[in-house]
Amino acid sequence: LTVGAVDDAPAVANAIADLTVDEDAADLPVDLADTFTDLDNDDTAITKTAVSSDPDLVAVALDGDTLTLDFQPDANGAATITVTGTSNGKTADEAFTVTVTAVNDAPAFAMGADLVLAEDFAATHTVTATPGPVPADEVAQPVVYTLAPATVAFATVAIDPATGLVSVEAIANASGSQTFTVTANDGEALHNTATATFTLTVGAVDDAPAVANAIA
Repeated sequence: LTVGAVDDAPAVANAIADLTVDEDAADLPVDLADTFTDLDNDDTAITKTAVSSDPDLVAVALDGDTLTLDFQPDANGAATITVTGTSNGKTADEAFTVTVTAVNDAPAFAMGADLVLAEDFAATHTVTATPGPVPADEVAQPVVYTLAPATVAFATVAIDPATGLVSVEAIANASGSQTFTVTANDGEALHNTATATFTLTVGAVDDAPAVANAIA
């Protein structure tokens, strides 16, 4: 009686656990050295490949037995990662789920240039808040802007809470300098604020002498 040997396909020796990470997490290495085994061949000769069901959420790269999960910016959801072990032309698959939990991003914005004005300047001057990119899942969030300090003695300042536009008007014969902090708040529980600054300088101007008491 002769029973001929048959080359068996590799098998999963150790399942890869599902993973949950926060949005914008750092790249995560996964060791695949003992994921597969082959009764008929050397386990170290098993080659691996990997594919992500959603590379726009989690991209994958393999270097030997190390699988690197590369989480894409401002993306959340779930992806299935399928790892294939190949030995002597035969394969086995191991799949696991990666869940990326949404994390609120602080509002991004920048303030315009500092203002340098002369005492008794004419008209209203402004400093503009320019919003940065907004993640697709946060475009509906209302952002409220505030200014600190809210007032100064040498100029009249005000902020539009919806746009962050700061307006500045003169106060007669007043001068000074102040750095203001503008805060943007998207109203979420975490990572909800961001700040930017600008400086307002109103330079003193020498006024001409005036008659204090008329001569009778």
